[in-house]
Amino acid sequence: MVKNVVVLRHNCNGEESGNQDFKFKAFCQRNDSFSTCVKIVVVVVVVVVVVVVVVVVVVLVVVVLVVVKVEVVVAAALVVVVVIIVVEEMAVFVLVVVGGVM
Repeated sequence: MVKNVVVLRHNCNGEESGNQDFKFKAFCQRNDSFSTCVKIVVVVVVVVVVVVVVVVVVVLVVVVLVVVKVEVVVAAALVVVVVIIVVEEMAVFVLVVVGGVM
């Protein structure tokens, strides 16, 4: 692929430039779709990580509350608060990562 780009530079005198130009454009289009693919993969990975972290935090909070034997209402309130905080932090993280990738 890179060879086509080099050949394009060598053929700047107009000889076969149309053919090389076409190859160069094809190379660029392949490159664009590759970077889009990378963006999608990064976004999917970030989302999966966020979901896993939220689930782990909720499970840990529930386990701690069951072990400590806090009242159910207090436990539910604590779970909700922790989930909101974690989701908020992760949302900021996702926006920063996705913004950087895009």
